[in-house]
Formats: sequence, structure tokens, C-alpha cells
Amino acid sequence: VDWTLYFIGQENYLKLNEAWLSYVNIGNAVVQFITIGFWSRLNNKYGVRFGIIFGNLGLALCPICMIVATSLPLPQGQVAFLIMNTLANITLAAVNLNILQCLLQVVPEDNKTLYISIYTVLVTLSNAFMPLLGVVLYTKLGADLNALQITFRIIFVFRILSSGLWFLRWRKA
Repeated sequence: VDWTLYFIGQENYLKLNEAWLSYVNIGNAVVQFITIGFWSRLNNKYGVRFGIIFGNLGLALCPICMIVATSLPLPQGQVAFLIMNTLANITLAAVNLNILQCLLQVVPEDNKTLYISIYTVLVTLSNAFMPLLGVVLYTKLGADLNALQITFRIIFVFRILSSGLWFLRWRKA
């Protein structure tokens, strides 16, 4: 839901140029590379269902990064976004490492490749349409800084709720 909204926030409100956008991407990639060993060890000890909870909680922090950064004066907001977003992405490696493994735990052996293909198609479709939904919500709320922050608050709430569902799944399993 928030991919395009991040670009809007970075470009329109934080005034990040190509260099700043690169710094953000580099920070995210480096922190994921550094932490993937930790998430792998956590998976070995507690299972992938446990690690995905933290991955999702990290995703919940990403909207907070944009809300806080756009609430600060421009130069401080840019630096705050770079630092906070990099820290929030510490857990993204857990999502990338665990999401497919969580799927493989519940897919029946019969027609396994078909189920994985259907999953891939549905994820691809959601990646195409969900960012549009975020932009529609942002636009309906007024397409200004206040609308951006409200939209990110809504996304934060949904991500916290989904983290709770991952937690319940882990407890039940």
C-alpha cells in the first residue's frame, strides 16, 4: 500500500534528491545484509514462524519513520528519515527470508508447485494494485502532508494488527 506513498513523501515533502534516495536504498540493503545471519540463526533456534513476527513489526515501523521525518524541519527530517528507515529495515531480511518458508510449511505436497505459482501470481497482483489503493486513500484525504501522515497512521495500525495475527499463528502452531 505504501510503496508509492514513500516516493511521494520522499520527493514532495522531504525533498530527497537522487543522492538521498540512493543513501536510503544503500542503508536498507547494508543493514539487511548485516542482519541476515542473525535472522537465520533465530530461525534455526525458534522457527520461521517466530522470526516473521519481528519482520512484520519492523514493517510497521516504516510508516512511523515517514510520519516523524515529515514532522521535522527539512534538513533534520531528511537525516532522521535516513537513520530511522535504515533501522526499521533491520527486520526486512526476516520477511524476505521467512515468508516463502512460512508458505512452504502449510502447502500440501500434492500440487505444491501449483500452489506456489498461485501464491506468486496473487503477490504480483497485490504489488500492482495495492500501491494504487494507498494513493487513492492519500488523494481522498486531501493529497497534502496531513493526508500523507494520516494514511501512514492507517497503514501503521494495519501492520500492527497483522503482526498480532502472525503472533497468534505462532502461538497456535
